Amino acid sequence: MKVKNSLVVFCILFLSALDCGAQTTTGTLVVPRYPGISTDSIRKELRSSRHDTLRVKSLLKLSSIYFRRRSIDLKNLDTALVYAKDAAKLSRILKFKSGYDQAVFLLCKTYIDIPDVINADNILKSTFGEQKVRLLLVIGEHYMYQPGEKPENLNKAFLYLKSAETTGQKIKSVHWINEAIIALGKYYFISGNFNMGKQNFLKVISYYQKTGDTYKQAEWWSDLGRYLPENDSTFLYKLSCKSNAVNLFQNLKKEKEMAHEWFDMADINKNHNRFKEAEQQYLKAIAIYKKIGHQSLANASTSLAESYQFEGNVEKALIYALQGLYLYKQVKGSSSLISYSYMILGDIYRELGEPEKSVIYYRKTLDITINSAFTDYFGYIPIKRLSEGLIQQDRAKEALDFIRNFSLRRPAINAIDRQILANSIADCYNALKNYKTAEKYYLQMIRLDEPAELSKGKQIIFKRSITGSEAYYVVSKFYVEQKQYEKAAPYLSKALTMSRLSPVLEKDIKLIESQIDSAAGNYLHAMMSYKRHTQLKDSIANVSKTKQLSTLKIQFETSQKENDIKLLRKEALLQKRQLELSTQTRNFTLGGILMLFLLLGVSYNRFRLKQRKNLLLEEQQKIINIKNVSLLNLIDEKEWLLKEVHHRVKNNLQIIVSLLNTQSVYLKDETAVNAILESRHRVQAMSMLHQRIYQSDNMSGISMSPYIHELVGYLVDSFNTGLSVIFNISIDDIDLDLNKAVPIGLILNEAVTNALKYAFPNKMEGIVHVILARQPDNYLLLQIQDNGIGLPEEFNFEEIKSFGIKLIKGLSEDLGGEMVIANDKGIRIEIRFENIVSTHQTMF
Repeated sequence: MKVKNSLVVFCILFLSALDCGAQTTTGTLVVPRYPGISTDSIRKELRSSRHDTLRVKSLLKLSSIYFRRRSIDLKNLDTALVYAKDAAKLSRILKFKSGYDQAVFLLCKTYIDIPDVINADNILKSTFGEQKVRLLLVIGEHYMYQPGEKPENLNKAFLYLKSAETTGQKIKSVHWINEAIIALGKYYFISGNFNMGKQNFLKVISYYQKTGDTYKQAEWWSDLGRYLPENDSTFLYKLSCKSNAVNLFQNLKKEKEMAHEWFDMADINKNHNRFKEAEQQYLKAIAIYKKIGHQSLANASTSLAESYQFEGNVEKALIYALQGLYLYKQVKGSSSLISYSYMILGDIYRELGEPEKSVIYYRKTLDITINSAFTDYFGYIPIKRLSEGLIQQDRAKEALDFIRNFSLRRPAINAIDRQILANSIADCYNALKNYKTAEKYYLQMIRLDEPAELSKGKQIIFKRSITGSEAYYVVSKFYVEQKQYEKAAPYLSKALTMSRLSPVLEKDIKLIESQIDSAAGNYLHAMMSYKRHTQLKDSIANVSKTKQLSTLKIQFETSQKENDIKLLRKEALLQKRQLELSTQTRNFTLGGILMLFLLLGVSYNRFRLKQRKNLLLEEQQKIINIKNVSLLNLIDEKEWLLKEVHHRVKNNLQIIVSLLNTQSVYLKDETAVNAILESRHRVQAMSMLHQRIYQSDNMSGISMSPYIHELVGYLVDSFNTGLSVIFNISIDDIDLDLNKAVPIGLILNEAVTNALKYAFPNKMEGIVHVILARQPDNYLLLQIQDNGIGLPEEFNFEEIKSFGIKLIKGLSEDLGGEMVIANDKGIRIEIRFENIVSTHQTMF
């Protein structure tokens, strides 16, 4: 069954592609973002839109938004698929080529992500030219970025990407040849062939240098710096690529793009502990973002805070982290960015020695990330940090239970998370003095270090992980605390020989090293290590903090002295005032007692008067309540009787319809049969009105929108037009009484019947518009227009003597309206009448 459906999809798309001429396309490989636009607002537009290109664009927006929500819930892919199919179908009907191309692109992206490879390949087979290159790249990149980068997936990716390049060369599409070369460059980077990857990017950059397209050169230099895998041997070249992009954007005076490049360069330097360079570049980006008012200012401030934190400058880190969080909330930033800010604030308070505050921010991080699309943004790092904060508060058992529960709900998948999990559990057992179990988990953490190290550069959490030197330091510290110095020594040596140490970690390692050397009797080396530890500790301590504390202390002491003087003055004034008040209090007390008695007397008198009035009011209210109950019963009875009348009228009209149906069977004359059928439709139109009245709770008016939809649907079903005639019905939210609703129903019956019978001969396709809309000055406009064959231009509408037209004219006069019949690419009937509310209710 699935194969059969796939073949149907293929055939439809192939014929549609030929019909739309989908050969060339200027699209990209990225599904558009629509930030700040809600799906409810687009659906509202969709409900009121016509079947035109604007409707296609709304469908494409909805498909794109739901596609981007796939990481939150995979069911969103099914919704994206439905909207993309609708957009493709309507684009084909309208011959809207760019809309059709984008719809097919979204269909392919969605199918390959479901994954439904058969339908994705069927869509690919239905395309040709540039659109085919585009979809080959879509499928190729999907396989290229599959989790785990399995060889078989990379092989599939290469075949699709190479086919895209070959197809692009055959059709001589420069744009898509370059896109294919870049995609192959990314493939080579993932496969570990850095030189081939660079050559592909440089080939495209060289092309744009020759054509003089500076902006494209800058873009591809930027992408080369982004996609080149980052390690100790490549990060300088990455910085060089980003620098080239900055210079080119500067020549073009593209400030926003320049800021983005400074931001990226700062991140690269931060990842390699080049904090001074990172600081300068973050500040350049921040200055531009402030100038142009860009929302990335929040992200840049938070990233600079993270850089200061890694450097050990916690005071500046706290300032920029709080600023970043404030800016995120001002611009209503995404949950992932706010959780990023909370994470950094938790780390800062942790380093400031405030575990209570750090735990609060780590919990906020987890509250956001655990149920969002960014679950893996920090991995297990917030869990580790939160457990450390709880351990510092002597709540190790609570921390262990929390870790166990969390790991059951979200098992650690990658090596970094498993290593962090082992470390956190070991820390808990160590705090609980279960040293044997703690040692087991610490050694498990070391065994996971090599696979975790291989993940370096591929995960955003690596900078906060314990991979490398920190893991070996943690184990050596554990053994030193247990006085097992011989076991500690090799782990500490390993920590010292690994990658460049941060000042904070080197400070801690040197302290442990001095303890191990002292235990081994190597006092000279122990003293040197301790000296280095002290130097690092002093350098990390911010001098400005001391100055700031001194200033605050002086300000506090000065303020205290000024307050003491003010208090003495106030005490003297209070004593004087108390003497004056004691005399006044005695006099006021006597006067107050006298006034109290007077007030009590007046109050009692008022109470007695109110009591009498309340009794009278209660009697009157009882009489009113009895009358109200009687009136309500009469109203209910009247409404029931009215409904019953309308019900019986409707039943009688239905009997008439049945009689007319029966009579038409025995008639042979076609003219007589038609007259009977037309009479039946008129009676049915009135019957529907009475049915709506007795079924409604509102006896004073009839909602015209559902009634007109029902009436038109009945007429369409009666004439059995199928899908050849489409009705576009637009009815405002209007309630009318029966005096106006009956003429409108009969007018609609006559006009729609004429359109269905005469406007579209020989099953000709067409559209009939039915509109009831409010006009200025409390007027209403009823319009019925078709795009059928119409009448000859020389035809005089005044000469029409048919009963239907006479009936419409007569009914228009009953409405007190003006009727216009015009030959406007078909027949257009307009009736404009004043919406005067009736002063009485008519039953029949």
